[in-house]
Amino acid sequence: MNRYHHRLNIPVTFQPEFPKNTNAAVLPYTKNQINKELINWLLNISVGIKHCEVFYLSPDSQSNHVIHLDGESFDDHVKLNFAYCETEELMNWFIPKENAILISKKTPIDTTYIETNEDQCILVHQAIIGQPSLVNVGQLHNISDVKSPRYCFSFVLSKLETNKRLTWDDAVEIFKDYIEKEHSNGI
Repeated sequence: MNRYHHRLNIPVTFQPEFPKNTNAAVLPYTKNQINKELINWLLNISVGIKHCEVFYLSPDSQSNHVIHLDGESFDDHVKLNFAYCETEELMNWFIPKENAILISKKTPIDTTYIETNEDQCILVHQAIIGQPSLVNVGQLHNISDVKSPRYCFSFVLSKLETNKRLTWDDAVEIFKDYIEKEHSNGI
């Protein structure tokens, strides 16, 4: 099994509230906007939602394809993503080259991320993203060019008992009965 992406087949449906403002690449989203069925199902499997956001990407958005990891350092934390795009979208994961230049930045909604350039890293995994998907965002990643507008509702998951971010290994164990067969390409 890969350590970057898994599509899920879960017994509830997410009902997104699409943002009206598409001038920003990252938009706030609140837990109150998430339908109760999804919240309750996650609670039943001892998973909470720590943080929510929406990413918007259009075919002409070049700056949104930056290679980055979510947070202040490398780790294996996951997000539950629900991506909506009329065409297939490819997500890529990378490892940094030795002595890679990594730059810490803030999003417009004040979340921290680390960015690098393509020449500073090596592509190691790709996956066609579906919804919902578990994605490892504590590793360098990006989305390839899209051919139609893309909205991605992204939820940082946590363990209910500790409120700590869910790691990749924890998520794979918790969601093991919902993981679909591989939809990814090891590089």
